[in-house]
Amino acid sequence: MLLVQLLGIPAVRADGLRDFQDGWLLTFRDLDVILPRAEGTPAPVDQGKVGLWFGMGQGRLFSMPDLPLRWANGGVARHGKTMDWWLTGTWERLGKDLLVEETSSLELGLGRNPRAAVQTRSSRWSVDGEMVAANLNVVLAGWFSFGLRSGITGIWGFYLYPGNSPSWHVTRGRRRLVEFKLLGPGTGLSLRLDQRGDGTPNVVAEALGGLNENLAVGVLVDPETGTIGGIMALRVGSYRLQSSHLVHPALGVTHRFCLGFGDSAAAWP
Repeated sequence: MLLVQLLGIPAVRADGLRDFQDGWLLTFRDLDVILPRAEGTPAPVDQGKVGLWFGMGQGRLFSMPDLPLRWANGGVARHGKTMDWWLTGTWERLGKDLLVEETSSLELGLGRNPRAAVQTRSSRWSVDGEMVAANLNVVLAGWFSFGLRSGITGIWGFYLYPGNSPSWHVTRGRRRLVEFKLLGPGTGLSLRLDQRGDGTPNVVAEALGGLNENLAVGVLVDPETGTIGGIMALRVGSYRLQSSHLVHPALGVTHRFCLGFGDSAAAWP
């Protein structure tokens, strides 16, 4: 019954927590600002530099053996003299055997300040090996940044959904509308405004602070579902390890772990 609720019936407030990337608000590219490379190594924002990165992760939704999470992400970006561009791809799989949700997405972005991107997301659901539903959604996104004192950069992001709302939105999903971030060496803060299918707004927050030049820890809070948990990011050279441990008051703990390497050349600003 819980599997059915997670996919379609919002009796348990679990939407907004299902995907692997829901374990964090701050992204792989944000970590390049929060945990910059050690002094003396090539900076990831060198003009003309092309950056490549790749990451893989796994978890178990609410610690349930029938709901494993598998995730992979890769991208290429270039930080030019006046213009940046990037292309990323993500694959994710939730569940096994009886019930499986598989999602793939692409994002193509251009610009520096402001920036814009087109995102596509394709999802398919299978029951006992037979596909029962599939959809494709398009999102337009834009960001602009501004500098603050002490090396902190502020970022506003906006998301638009051309045409009809995504088909999953009304039944079980949130869609992100606006996000705000503060990024700097050793500092990361993110606030995101989502909207449920019934129009109800929801704010999710994450704060990350550096303990030293390699390690940062923090907390993520989702007031609507009552979820709260700890997060960690570790950087050694070009390698990063992230973990997220979110506790839902009714459904339990979801642990997520992600290992990535590379440099995102088009990091902020």
